[in-house]
Amino acid sequence: MKIGINAIFFVPGEGGGIERYLRNLVRALPKIDRKNKYILFTNKDNKGTFCLAENFKEYCVPISARSRIMKILWEQIVFPLEVKQARVDVLLSPGNIAPILLQCPSAVVIHDLIPFVWPKNFSRRELAVLKPLFTATARAASRIITVSKSSQKQIMRQFNIPRKRVSVVPEACDEKFSTDGDSVKENRLLKERFGIKRDFILYTAATRPHKNVSGLLKAFSRARNRFGIEHMLVIAGPLGSEHAHLLELTKNLDLNEHVIFTGYVSDGMLPALYRSASLSVYPSFYEGFGLPVLESMASGTPVVASNTTSLPEVVGDAGILVSPYNFEEMATAMYKVLSDDAYRFDLVALGEKRARAFSWEETAKQVLGLLEALCWLR
Repeated sequence: MKIGINAIFFVPGEGGGIERYLRNLVRALPKIDRKNKYILFTNKDNKGTFCLAENFKEYCVPISARSRIMKILWEQIVFPLEVKQARVDVLLSPGNIAPILLQCPSAVVIHDLIPFVWPKNFSRRELAVLKPLFTATARAASRIITVSKSSQKQIMRQFNIPRKRVSVVPEACDEKFSTDGDSVKENRLLKERFGIKRDFILYTAATRPHKNVSGLLKAFSRARNRFGIEHMLVIAGPLGSEHAHLLELTKNLDLNEHVIFTGYVSDGMLPALYRSASLSVYPSFYEGFGLPVLESMASGTPVVASNTTSLPEVVGDAGILVSPYNFEEMATAMYKVLSDDAYRFDLVALGEKRARAFSWEETAKQVLGLLEALCWLR
């Protein structure tokens, strides 16, 4: 069987969690499958950035993902012809959107429904394109794969699609997120790179509206004022559309000396941040999966996370779940973890065990099984 993988949708370092999903899947598949052949369709931006096994070949399409319009037109009009010419038996598109007019079976990974649930993250022009593409993709794909039961329910409801066409295959976290590290060296590096001078609470993701970073700042302020915690708050991730508002809020809450916005953090630096943090807080209103929560637990960092959408599925009983709308509850949870060493150590142990329950090889096995089934039914 010849399996195509659609990787033409992203620019390296700018693909967020979906890029990480794709790269880990491409690494895991040859560990469990050497009999099938794979064609990885890349673009001019990400060409040559994958370490491919012997049963993988790269096919670079002559476009850049930096031009969203060109990428969409190519994916929908030209790409199906390239897939046919490559004699692909089944195509996997891991980036939410897939070519509609394919002549072979296709599976698409829809991670979340942000354009529908949080439209304020996008311009009107973006929504006018994204919503129809999501809808057409969902209805045309032979199989939809998603990463949580929460997302499965939303996809079924949004597109009126039966459960049998939407399969849940959870994500996992990269092996580099672990408790192994040189704490002295890492703490010195973080101080030099980001100016982190004392113990800190960590948030890792973009600062987009649905991530509720403003709520985190308010809860952090309450934790300082009510409980007297002395930790810093490190907000690590791409500076999104809310950055100016968050800077103003930080100033108004008198937190300028206690909050650090790092901006984008490379994958090479991220494990050190997780391992060095006293606590990881993820207050998002909406998630398709919530990979930073799993990365935190794998790194031996206790977690406070929202009790909404997919996050309870990921956290289980290995962290504290709070309402993202209740700043007092969030602040109290932070204080409880930071002030009770025995409780914190229990959460760390539970988190490490929870993280081990997810693996990319298991994810790859399930995805491969779905792709093979599509070919058998052809």
